[in-house]
Amino acid sequence: MKRIILILSISLVSLASCKKYEPDCTCGVVTNDALTTNTDGSTCYSLTVKNDCSGNLKTWCFPASTWYDYAVGDNMCVSGVGTW
Repeated sequence: MKRIILILSISLVSLASCKKYEPDCTCGVVTNDALTTNTDGSTCYSLTVKNDCSGNLKTWCFPASTWYDYAVGDNMCVSGVGTW
């Protein structure tokens, strides 16, 4: 009887401690990368990211060092933009 109670207790504790996976809504998958020219003539190193939560696409200009670090298909989080 003690074994059954112990097994049930362990099962309940392990189930209660499980957390449901919640995606980070500032992250997504890079779907496109491009070099474009801004109106002032400067180069825009752009990445288009598909949001993990909403599925929306958003394109940003990044520093060249960031642009070189990510390829199409990579997961990426964008800080300071909220969700999109």
